[in-house]
Formats: sequence, C-alpha cells, structure tokens
Amino acid sequence: MAKPVTYSGIRAHTLQAMQAYRDADQASRIKAQRFVIAELCEAARKHEIPMDDLDVASECADHLFAGIDTTSDTLMFFIWSLSLSHNALVQQRLIEECQSIPEQDLLGATVSLKTADGMPYFNAVVKETLRLYAPLPASEPRSSPVGTVIDGYSIPQRTVCSMAPYSLHRNESVFSEPLKWKLERWLCGRKEEVAEMGRWFWAFSSGARMCIGLQ
Repeated sequence: MAKPVTYSGIRAHTLQAMQAYRDADQASRIKAQRFVIAELCEAARKHEIPMDDLDVASECADHLFAGIDTTSDTLMFFIWSLSLSHNALVQQRLIEECQSIPEQDLLGATVSLKTADGMPYFNAVVKETLRLYAPLPASEPRSSPVGTVIDGYSIPQRTVCSMAPYSLHRNESVFSEPLKWKLERWLCGRKEEVAEMGRWFWAFSSGARMCIGLQ
C-alpha cells in the first residue's frame, strides 16, 4: 500500500472494514454475522486456521475484485449483444423464459441461484457472451514447484506456462464460426460437441486457482 496500485482503494477499504469488525463490540458483531468478514473470522476460529487481519482483508478484497469489473464488463457485452437488431428474436425468447418463472420462485425482483441454473436459454446467452467476450481474455500464467509432463511435453519445475481464454475460445475445431455470437451452439449441439466445448471453455480458468467469480 506504499504506492498507488490497481484497486488500492478496495484493498484499503477491506483492511479498514476488518479492523472495524475486530474492534467492534459483541452486539455489532452479531449484526454483522452474515457478512463475509464475520464468516471468515468464524471459519478461521472454528477450524483453527491462523488468519490475521491482513489475511481476512485479502480474502474479502478477492471477493470484490471477482465481482466488480469482470461482472460489469460481462453485463455490458451481454446487453450489447442482445440489443443488436439481428438478435431481436433472442431477446424476445429470453424475455419469455424470464416471464415463465413461477411466482413462488421469485425473490422480490430477483430469483434464486437454483432457479437461474434451471433456465437453459438464459444460461446459453451468458455462456456465449463469456466465450466470445471473456472479461479476462489474456494469458493466465501458472507454474509448478515440481517438473511434470503435459501432453508429452516435459515442463521443468518453476517454468511459467500460460493459456489465454481469448485463444481457447476461438478454436475453430471446437467452436464453429468462433467469431460469431451464437448461443445456439450450447443448445442445439450434439451432447459430445457440447461436452467438448465445455472442456475448452475457460472464462473462469480452472483448478485450485480458478476465479471465485464462478460462484
């Protein structure tokens, strides 16, 4: 924090919030028990995980980083794609799917995650938007502390390797007409084709270091 860095304001905010929670009285802590900071502190205490203020603040900052620019960028491309004249029927069908949600599944102006997961057309629109306009399209580096072999290639320990969602999502042998926004590929493709596209879909990375924004 000695120098201005990307999102330094968010980092400062989460650290101050953590310190305020730490110094709060019991009544205030009870009111905040459903907040991320309280959940992290309780989990650390329950499982005897050593986490200091900076550890908790860093975890909170990760949650904010994963849900600000990436989400807003995706929503921008989502709305822009639907607004194009040749996608008018897509927009109409999406509206119809949303209007078909049973009233008992509505939570005010929103729906539960379970309900959203059960909306195939909506999910196809989101997935195709993330495929063509991944919010983090550039290379995502990884390294291993030990040497390994991947697809016949020997990778020495601590060698930095990377893949880019931008490139993976434009593989013509997997995604037909990869430069076109075509949500039908996720709805009308053969089961094995959709499964293969899923293996190449990397908008959230994968493995232990994948983006928590997936949740």
